[in-house]
Amino acid sequence: LDMDALGHQGSSLGMLLLFGANLALLGVLELALRAFPALGDAKPQVVEDPEDQQQLLKSKAPLAPAKKLSLPLAATLPSVRALCWELARLGAVVGFSWLCEYHPIFPHSQKYWERDQYYFLCLLLFIFCIRDIRYIKKNDVLNREQSEEWKGWMQFMFLLYHYYKAEEVYNSIRVMITCYVWMTGFGNFSFFYIKQDFSSVRVVQMLWRLNFLVVILCLVMGNTYILYYICPLHTFFFLMVYVAMGIGKSVNHTKWGIRWKLLALAVVILAVWDVPRYCLFRYTFGFGLGSDPSIGATSGTLWEWYFRTSLDHWSTFLGMIFALNFPMMTLWFKKVESAPENTRLLIKGAAGAAVLAVGIWWTAVFLPLPKLDYNMTNAYFAFVPLLVYVFLRNLTPGLRSYYLGPLHSIGKTTLETYLMQHHIWLTSNAKTLVTILPGYPKINFLLVSCVFIVLSQELYRLTMSLRGMLLPDSFAACARNSLGVALVLGVCWGLGVVLTMAGLNGPWVIGTVIIGLALAALMALRWLLLAQPPAHHNPAHLAAAVSVHPRRIVIVFGVLLVAMNTLSAYVSVFTAERYMPAVLLPPPPHHGSGTSPSPGQLSQPSTTVNCVADVNLGSWRSFPCREAPGAILATPCEASSWVWDGPSAHVCGHERLTSAEVLDLVGSKHVLLAGDSIQRYLYYSMARAVGDTAAHGHNGSAPRHSDISCSLPAGGSLRFLWSPFAKNITSRLDTLQARSSSLPEVVILGAGLWDALHHRDAQDYARQLHALASVLDSIRRKGTHVLWVANTRVVDERLNTVDKQTFMHESIVERYRNAALGPSGLQDHVDGVADGYIVTKDRELHSVDGVHYDDNVYDTMAQILLNQVKDLTKPAAGSSAKSAPAPAPAHELCSMCQPKRVLWLVCVIVLLIFSMDNFFGLPTLITRVLGGADLVGELTWEKAYGPLHQSLGIVPAATRASTVATATEPPSM
Repeated sequence: LDMDALGHQGSSLGMLLLFGANLALLGVLELALRAFPALGDAKPQVVEDPEDQQQLLKSKAPLAPAKKLSLPLAATLPSVRALCWELARLGAVVGFSWLCEYHPIFPHSQKYWERDQYYFLCLLLFIFCIRDIRYIKKNDVLNREQSEEWKGWMQFMFLLYHYYKAEEVYNSIRVMITCYVWMTGFGNFSFFYIKQDFSSVRVVQMLWRLNFLVVILCLVMGNTYILYYICPLHTFFFLMVYVAMGIGKSVNHTKWGIRWKLLALAVVILAVWDVPRYCLFRYTFGFGLGSDPSIGATSGTLWEWYFRTSLDHWSTFLGMIFALNFPMMTLWFKKVESAPENTRLLIKGAAGAAVLAVGIWWTAVFLPLPKLDYNMTNAYFAFVPLLVYVFLRNLTPGLRSYYLGPLHSIGKTTLETYLMQHHIWLTSNAKTLVTILPGYPKINFLLVSCVFIVLSQELYRLTMSLRGMLLPDSFAACARNSLGVALVLGVCWGLGVVLTMAGLNGPWVIGTVIIGLALAALMALRWLLLAQPPAHHNPAHLAAAVSVHPRRIVIVFGVLLVAMNTLSAYVSVFTAERYMPAVLLPPPPHHGSGTSPSPGQLSQPSTTVNCVADVNLGSWRSFPCREAPGAILATPCEASSWVWDGPSAHVCGHERLTSAEVLDLVGSKHVLLAGDSIQRYLYYSMARAVGDTAAHGHNGSAPRHSDISCSLPAGGSLRFLWSPFAKNITSRLDTLQARSSSLPEVVILGAGLWDALHHRDAQDYARQLHALASVLDSIRRKGTHVLWVANTRVVDERLNTVDKQTFMHESIVERYRNAALGPSGLQDHVDGVADGYIVTKDRELHSVDGVHYDDNVYDTMAQILLNQVKDLTKPAAGSSAKSAPAPAPAHELCSMCQPKRVLWLVCVIVLLIFSMDNFFGLPTLITRVLGGADLVGELTWEKAYGPLHQSLGIVPAATRASTVATATEPPSM
C-alpha cells in the first residue's frame, strides 16, 4: 500500500465528512428554529465565567468590519447556528478551490513570461491607486496604514511574479519576502514590549491566525505543511520573538538589559545557522524532519526548512532591533522636524542622501546577481533596501500623512491571498493557471482575479470570525475549544483514512457516515444545551427542537445523497475523470519500470497516473502572438504553442521549464543523445533550453553527420553521437561501456528513419532492436535513465526525393515505429518514451521537407524529455532502493553560511543596537555634525523612552533604585 497516497486521500475524505456533517447539523438546526421561532430570539451568552461576559461586552464595541470578531461561542441555538453557518461558508470556499485544483471544467493553462504585460499591470495598479489617496490625521512614523500599504504593493508584485513566472525579478521578490519576515519581528516585539501580554491565550490566538487556513488546506488538498512555507516561517519566528521576550522579561524595559539579551539571541542564531560545517541546525530541527522527497520539498523537509530559514534567519531579529530603537527613531524625526527650517532641510537632506547612497550601493552590487548567487547574500544584505525604503517613505510629515487605499486593502489579506493563489488563482500548487475562459488569457486573468480576491477576503473574514467564536480571551474557553477543534479534526481524519483503506468511499457510504456524525453532534449539542440553566429559552421547547425526528433526518439525508450523487455525476460525466487528483487514484507505478505504452495508447485517458508516459498528452494551441509561451510565430498575428492538457498534467507538474530550471535539473548531469537527424535537432534544442542562444541546427557550417558536444555550467555535459542505424546505437553504447568507468545519467535514443530508407527490412530492424535491448538493460542496471524518441510523423506530400517517397513514406515508417514500441520492442527496456508522432501529427504545414520540422516542434520534444527526466529523478513513493535510480547527492546543511558576510552583519548589528539608530547610525552622525549641541542633547534614551514607559505604567530602573534606597535609609536624628 502507498501509505502517503492513503494519508492524502484520507485527509481529503475526512474534511468532506466534516463539512458534510456540519451541513447536515445546520439543516436540522434551521428546521428546529423554524418550528420554534422563539428560540431564535435567545441572546447569545457566554457559558464560562464573568471574564467571558466582559469579553462579550468588549466585542460589542464599534469596530471596523474587517477587524470585528464574532461573539464567543455560547450554549444557545443561535450561537451554534452561527458557527455552523461560518463552517459552511468555509467548506464552500475550500470545496471550490478543490474543484479548481482537481476537477476544473477546462484544462489548466501553462504559465508564461511576458515582460510587457507584467510591468503594464504594475503600472496600471499604481495609476489606479493614486486616484484613491487617503489622509491620516495621526501621521506617526511607520504607522499602521502605511504598513498595510507596504504589504499591499509587495503582495501584488509577489502574486504577479508567480502568475507570470517572472524569474527576472526573483531577487526583488526575495527582498519582499524578507520584508514580511522582518515585520514579524518588528510587530511582535512591539506588541510584547507595549502590551506585556505573554499569556498562552495570546499565543494560541496568534497561531490560529497564522495556521488555521493552512491546516485546512493541507487536509483538504492532501498537501504538506512545508509547501506553504511562508506559514511555518512566520510561525517559527513568532515563537522565537515570544520566547526571547518572555525569558527575563523584567529587563525588557531597561536601557541595556534588553540589548544584551538581544545580543545573546544573536549568538544563538549564529550558532544554529552561521557556523561553517558545524552549525547546530540539524540538532535543533532534525527531529521530525527527513530527507525523503515530499510535496513542496523535493530534497526532503530538513533541507527545505534549512533553505527557507537560511534565506531569512536574521530578518526577524533585525525587525526586533528596529522595534527596540523605534522610540529613538520617532524622537529623531520629532526633534529634527521642530528645528529651524534651514537646519531641518539640511539634516534631512543629508541623511536622505546618505541612506539613499547605501541603497544605490546595494542595487548596483547585489540586485543584479544571478538567482543562486543572490540567495547566498539575502540573509546578510536584504535588510538594506528595506531600511532605505522605510527611511525615505517616512522622511517628511507629508509622506507619512497619506496612503494608497487599494494597496492598504490588499495588505490586510496577504496571508489569504498567498495561500489561495496555490489553488484558485493558480493551480497544481502554483504550477499552472486556472482557466475559466479558454483562448482569452487576458479576460481569463481578469475573471479569475476577481474570484480570487473576493474569496481571499471572505477567508480572512472567516478566519477572524471563527477565532472570535472559538478562541475568546478566557483561558478556560480557549483551551476547551482548542482541544475540541483538534479532536474533531482528528476524528474526521481518522475516519477518512479508515474508509480509504477499506475502499468504502462511495457516495452512499460517505453519506451514511456524514449522517452518523451529524446525529452524534446533535446528541452532544442536546446534552450540552439541556445541561445549562434556563435563561432565555423554554427547556421543553429546546428539548423538542434538538430531538432527533425521523422526518428531519430523512429530509437532510436525502438532500445530502442527492448532492453527493450529483457531484459524482459531475466528476464522471463533465470531466470524464481527466483531472482526477493523485490522492484519489491508484498509486502510480515506478517510473523506471519501462511500461511505456505504444504511440496509439499514449493519447488515451487513463485512471492511473504515470507521469513519464503522460507527459506526451498535450495539444497545440494557437495564441495571439504576444501571448504564446516560448512559441515561434506561425503567422504575423498568431502563434502556436504546446500545452499539456492530459489527465495528470497538473498532478505531475508538467510545464515548460525555464533555462534556470533546466540547469538545475541537468546542469550537473551528463546527457547523451544518439541517433539520426531527429536526435541531432533535439541536441540543439537541449542546448537552447539551457540558455545557449547560439545553438541552431540550421547553420550550414555546423556538423551534421558527426558527433557534437558541449559543457554545462554546473559540471555536466551535453553530447550527441551520430548513429543513424539501430545497430550503430548498439555499437556506440557497447564501446561507451567498455571504455568509460562511468556512464551518462541520461541517455536519449532514436532510430528507424535511416533503416527504412536504406536497409528497407523491418524484420531485420526488429532483430537489431532486440540486440539493442540487452545493452539498454545493462546500462539501466548501472543507474542510467534511458529514453526512446518515437519517430515524428512523415508528411508524404512534402518528401523531396524519389527514394524517400518510395521507401520512407508514413505507412512504412509507421511499421518501424510500431516495431520499436510494440510488444516485442523496447517498451520494457527503456524508462520512458517521447512520442514524436503525437507532437507532429497536426503540424504538417510546419514540416520543412516531409521529415524535419521547425524549431518549435523540437523545442517542445526537448521539453517533454526534460519533464520525463524531472519525473524520473524523483524517487517513486514506496519504491525500493534496488529499483530506484541512484539518488542525487544530498544538499549539505550549513552550506549557505557565509563567514565574511556574517562578520559584516555582526558589525552592523552591534552598531544598530548600541547606537540606537535604525539607519546604520547615519542620521545620528549627521545630526551631531550639522545639528548643534542643543539638538543632539535632546536625543537621549530618557527622553525617547520615558514618556512611553510612563504611559505603560512602568517605573524606570533608576527611579526604582532611588525609591528603594530612600526606603531603606535609616531615619535622620
